[in-house]
Amino acid sequence: LSILLGVGANPNVALTILQYACSTGTLDSVKQLLDTNPDINIINDTGFYSNDDLFGMPLQVAVSLERADIVRCLLEYRADPNITCLNDSPWKRSPLAAAVYTQNPEILSILLGAGADPNVIPGLLSYVAENHDFQFVKVILDEGNANIDSADDTLGTALQVFAAKGQRDAMAYLLDLGADPNIEGGQYGSALNAAIANGHEHCIDELLGERSIESHESD
Repeated sequence: LSILLGVGANPNVALTILQYACSTGTLDSVKQLLDTNPDINIINDTGFYSNDDLFGMPLQVAVSLERADIVRCLLEYRADPNITCLNDSPWKRSPLAAAVYTQNPEILSILLGAGADPNVIPGLLSYVAENHDFQFVKVILDEGNANIDSADDTLGTALQVFAAKGQRDAMAYLLDLGADPNIEGGQYGSALNAAIANGHEHCIDELLGERSIESHESD
């Protein structure tokens, strides 16, 4: 690699060279490529590699494969943690979404500490609430300053998700942080409707105990 780069090999000629190094290479090989000043935020979202481990930008690849050392390296070289990709899979839309998907708290904290914004992917908090441990929701709220009332078109808000799942403690945590129980939307229409539809009486009690619940929802 050093010989090729030394005689002028261009790492930007092939779309996935840096992604491939982040996937299978060593930290030193990634640094060698980065020292040639390649496009560190180049996105691979089309072509042969669009659906495998080389999807997205190099940072996203390193996150997806849980290469914490390379994640730190890329961020030190000014990789942008907030670049997004269009994809039907929520976990492929950003490095932060990929970290959530792998359930790697170390990399999640690294990204949040580097300024990754959980609000750039609409509904990310709801996706995390639906698919992962509540602790990941807490990390994103505590360390990432996520919008607690952000909503996914289908899932609704994180509060609605936890109401549907019957997780009263998680709901209480969100309500204590100021989550709005009256937001409408999602497949159930509201947090109260989600609790009712799934027969979670303890969650209904939690919501009806909130003074902010509108009277027409409690009729």
